[in-house]
Amino acid sequence: MELFFETDALHSGRFTSVRDENNRACYILRKKYGTAGSFQLLNTDTHLLGSIKSAGKNRYELTVNGQGHATLIRMVGETHPLYMLRGSNWLVTGNMAANHFRAYHGFEAIFASDAIASGQTLRLWCAHADCAPASLLTVAVLDHIRTDSITQPLTPVAF
Repeated sequence: MELFFETDALHSGRFTSVRDENNRACYILRKKYGTAGSFQLLNTDTHLLGSIKSAGKNRYELTVNGQGHATLIRMVGETHPLYMLRGSNWLVTGNMAANHFRAYHGFEAIFASDAIASGQTLRLWCAHADCAPASLLTVAVLDHIRTDSITQPLTPVAF
């Protein structure tokens, strides 16, 4: 299953439509106002499917379908980080500069994401349709972390 969404609308805090390979809207992804690194995933009838929110430095709490929580934790790395989604037992690795991430559960691939169209669109491949909501929220927060770390203002040096 392949899904596509625009990143500019998501970065500016608007809704973005998540579409499949046939250009049909499947989900709506939005950034929550007032909290950095928080996103909600809705179906096309605008019913809440899941959310992810910041829970401290390098920690994000993920909830899908009102069921148990999972926690995304950065283990090591800055440009090539390694994350663990505790609760789902996913290992997420990637390249922040290229906006390319992959997740595994043991030896099984769960999702892979990469930027297309000069970085304006993210493509997400999911192995199973039931993993799509958690994968979308994880990729959205990883894209937020990437843009937040790239756009950090430089501090002037006093001589």
